Amino acid sequence: MQGMTPDFQKRQMPAASLIIAASVAATGLLVTLVSKAMGNRKAASTPPANAPAPEAPPAATPKPAA
Repeated sequence: MQGMTPDFQKRQMPAASLIIAASVAATGLLVTLVSKAMGNRKAASTPPANAPAPEAPPAATPKPAA
């Protein structure tokens, strides 16, 4: 920034502030969307607390030796 005049730097401050504010807002929105998506995925994969327990698969019976 040494080659920039003080007048030019003053004119760039509002634009820089807007860019930073937009970046922070976009990051917040992205974090919110990702956390909601992960929360929905987690909720869909775990059964409700009052749901009956899934049945255990039948145990394999060993084959008799020939």
